[in-house]
Amino acid sequence: MKITRIERDPTKQAGTRRRVMANIRRRLKGAYIDVRTLINDLPAEIVTNKVSYTYDLDDLRMMTIDQRIREIINTWFETQTDGKPARFFFDPYIGASYAMGTEDSIDRTARLAAMAAYSTADLSQLDVEQIYSSGIYRRRVELVFGRVFNEMKGFSGDTATDLARVLSQVVANGDSPRVAQKLIRDRFRVADSRAERIARTEINRAYNVARSEQAEDTSVRLGIDVRLVHRSSLVPSTRVLHAQRHGNVYTKAEQREWWDTGSNRINCLCSVSEIVYDKDGKPFDDGIIKKMKAQKKVWFPSR
Repeated sequence: MKITRIERDPTKQAGTRRRVMANIRRRLKGAYIDVRTLINDLPAEIVTNKVSYTYDLDDLRMMTIDQRIREIINTWFETQTDGKPARFFFDPYIGASYAMGTEDSIDRTARLAAMAAYSTADLSQLDVEQIYSSGIYRRRVELVFGRVFNEMKGFSGDTATDLARVLSQVVANGDSPRVAQKLIRDRFRVADSRAERIARTEINRAYNVARSEQAEDTSVRLGIDVRLVHRSSLVPSTRVLHAQRHGNVYTKAEQREWWDTGSNRINCLCSVSEIVYDKDGKPFDDGIIKKMKAQKKVWFPSR
């Protein structure tokens, strides 16, 4: 069975994930250079034939250096204060992913609802531009933004704390600046790995939250029975519990509860598609459900 690109990446956010990681890695590199320069400028004196170093740093200067490290990380990741949003991450990446999820939900729901003979007057309200300019949409976006900003602020704070801890260890042990640079470089590799996990998780989360929230809004405001079919990513790394859901239909609440349980959202490439039911409880476009059930038998035979 041939697997298409969208079946491997059902959120269609692979390009966005690559772009955001390129941006984050550029910022990590800049922060690393600044921190490395800070370390190179530390006043140090070699003792015992280059085996040990002593650093002319009292507690106050160490505190100042720790603060400078935090300033470097916060500046590169735009998390200096609670009032300064990390727009580099939100606007072109998270915001764009959320908008795409909203638009995909509107387009699919409107098409299926028309087939299910829902009111034309109601369907006229499924207008992308009208929804984008609504207060409801703006409030939903702000909630996503708040979560993502807190995530990035936690990332920058933890990274700065980790780097400061390593530097304090170097000073206490009398390690050479070269050892310090290696340890700092290792911590930036850890930060890169964490950043990749955050980027993958939050980009896909924004898309899926948008689809789910728009489906729920459509149901509440227009009385259209919209449910969600789970679309697992058809790749070998798909987790068993995720693969088992492929082609299964859930309510919005059921799908949200599952995603919010444990680590189900972490690094998750799965998505959802809307299924519209008519007033007799009959689903439209049930062909996609049958296709996905067949895919599961072939792609995940033991799951």
